[in-house]
Amino acid sequence: DSHMNHVKHINYVYGKAERKLGYLTYLYSYKGIRPSLSVYNLLYKTIIRPGLEYACAFWNGAAETHKRKLERIQRIAMCRILGVMHQTAYDTVNVISQLPPLEFRRQQEEVKIYEKCIKWSETFHGHNLVLAYKIWSESKLKTSSNYISWTGKLSTLSRGCIHAEEDGMPTVEPDTNPIPNNPPIQITIMPHSKKFPFAI
Repeated sequence: DSHMNHVKHINYVYGKAERKLGYLTYLYSYKGIRPSLSVYNLLYKTIIRPGLEYACAFWNGAAETHKRKLERIQRIAMCRILGVMHQTAYDTVNVISQLPPLEFRRQQEEVKIYEKCIKWSETFHGHNLVLAYKIWSESKLKTSSNYISWTGKLSTLSRGCIHAEEDGMPTVEPDTNPIPNNPPIQITIMPHSKKFPFAI
């Protein structure tokens, strides 16, 4: 939207994830042979969590109140998998299930995109990420406490730069290795006998 608060997108993602929770609810209430906890975790990681994190680096600038709705999905899913009360604290559920919070994973994605832009800045000159990185690096203020923002919100690259500095990530250098430009593989037609039914 025009205010870049991503409310509609987060509500859409929340609605889809809430419907997918029905799969876990069905399995949890099934009275027959139940899968192990590792199978439940795998179902959550493959069916529900990817939808919660799709392109998260670009909308992670939304308000915390909106992003907490997505954290609620993970808490409910883990409570159903572990069989604990729904009022169990979110951090407690994450520790028991050994799953990191969604906010931590979103910050990791921002750092990955930031480092990818730096690596590609010398090789993929026409890539959209590289073009955005060049605009960002030319427009951001030079002081360490100020970063480029739009409508008062930090951009994805600014957030990635901040998280990389806070976590003490090693400095990433641009990738200067030339892109391999190998000629196409030449197909050699092997000789066949006259009795070969598919002779060319």
